[in-house]
Amino acid sequence: MQADPMKWLYHKLAPETLRKLVSKLRQGEVMFPLSSVSRKEFQRLTRYYPRYHPGTLYKAVGFYMILNMIKKHSVVGDIVECGVGIGESLIVLGMCDRQCKLGRRLYGYDSFQGFPEPSKYDVSVRNPQKGDLWGDTSLDHVRQNFIDAGLSDFSKEQVNLIQGFFDETLLRASDPDTIAFLHLDVDLYDSYKICAEVLGPRVTGLIQYDEYNSPKWPGATRAINECLLKLDHTLFFSSNVRLGSCMYRNESTTITPYQGAKKFSANAKNT
Repeated sequence: MQADPMKWLYHKLAPETLRKLVSKLRQGEVMFPLSSVSRKEFQRLTRYYPRYHPGTLYKAVGFYMILNMIKKHSVVGDIVECGVGIGESLIVLGMCDRQCKLGRRLYGYDSFQGFPEPSKYDVSVRNPQKGDLWGDTSLDHVRQNFIDAGLSDFSKEQVNLIQGFFDETLLRASDPDTIAFLHLDVDLYDSYKICAEVLGPRVTGLIQYDEYNSPKWPGATRAINECLLKLDHTLFFSSNVRLGSCMYRNESTTITPYQGAKKFSANAKNT
């Protein structure tokens, strides 16, 4: 008998003070009203999503809300994450897809062997190096994490893990041709550049960019800014913190942006 994935999250990942939120997720409750997206609702949402990285539960709540919006507005396409790491975010997306009864395929792109060679734009106090790892990011370990989370059958039926550096895998990737939610957590300039350029035009719903405006990842901010100039996307959410996280929506999607949302401009403050 497989473990309850939300119980796994409850015991292994959730801080004690936030465990009551897991119970709400397990009961399938929507955390906040999302029939329309108002400034007040976003103020409430920012209490939980995602001020990186106080806990995986914040991310779980955020992803759960995003996938509910995708379902409510009938946004077509699959779910893609670039920068899988140990699989934590992708597992949470799988949990939320199942809770929302969304039934989308999940694609996870990663080298599963650490960073590629950083560019000159990535020089910072973080000093990223080729081969840098976030723990055991091997493909076998990520697959085992899905099993440990009680998502063994789900991962076999709905999850595609694609191994290789982005300049090798994405340039020849035809699937998915339509993306409802794209989560980019790739840290480096070249990685963000190729992911956003190749996959961005396929997005019908939302793109979440991590590391935006983070001093440790200057290349990420540079690449995101360059790509946003080419994409017809509107600011949907910004965490407004130095660690960075922002989300943009395809202009044609029916998901409503918050009041005062604007398109990206090279001369404007976008977060």
